[in-house]
Amino acid sequence: MLYLPLQYVAWHYQYGLPHLFLITRELVRFVFNLFSISLFLRTLFKPMLSLQGSTKGEEIPVDVVSIIVANLVMRVLGFLTRTILILSGIVGITLTILSMSIIIILWTFLPLIILLGVYLSMEVILNYYAY
Repeated sequence: MLYLPLQYVAWHYQYGLPHLFLITRELVRFVFNLFSISLFLRTLFKPMLSLQGSTKGEEIPVDVVSIIVANLVMRVLGFLTRTILILSGIVGITLTILSMSIIIILWTFLPLIILLGVYLSMEVILNYYAY
């Protein structure tokens, strides 16, 4: 029973803290894959949708200009959509790293916070019964 606090502190820093870093890495990978950042970077300038004209025996389609303009507009829309999703993913990754950094800092000081809580509660109990 006397070794329990020491075992907790050993577990807390030898097992718990390294696993928090692993959890952080996995959360960053999850957000990266959730927003498909690598896929969107590879296909950044590809059109969202494209129109193909049928020639039907003609050498030049009648509405070739409208197809070119529509494909250009779709390429711009695809670029803007993918850029917004990439930036959202970067914001998500940043927020994940910041929140996990705060959790790791709190985790580091948690045994001291527990000891302080026990000390203060014992002080309150002793002062209550002293009167």
